Amino acid sequence: MAPRPRQKRAAVPPSKARPARRWPCLLRHFVLPCTVCGRDRDGASPGEVLDTRGLFCPVPILRTRDRLKRLPAGAVLEVLSDDPVILEDMPAFCRSHGHEYLGAAEELPGRLWRLRLRKA
Repeated sequence: MAPRPRQKRAAVPPSKARPARRWPCLLRHFVLPCTVCGRDRDGASPGEVLDTRGLFCPVPILRTRDRLKRLPAGAVLEVLSDDPVILEDMPAFCRSHGHEYLGAAEELPGRLWRLRLRKA
């Protein structure tokens, strides 16, 4: 039996095209902060991003503390880190200093994390 030839799809007229979604990554907002648009499930985008790649414990926590001192209350800080220990240290730091830990997203499996916290 010969394979059937593929049929080409007809072009969709612009009037029948799907409307664009508000956020192209809407489903991710219910689980972790989004890596596409930077918003979390509350719709907050990070005020600042702190890159601590290449630094290891305790330096990322110390740099986070220093950066939070300069931010206003309620600001969201996003921390990039390649230190796996930060997944334990950052929640403990937030608890001890009264900040809100918003969660972590794994950018590169086992190699890079994006953590978010809100200053108290």
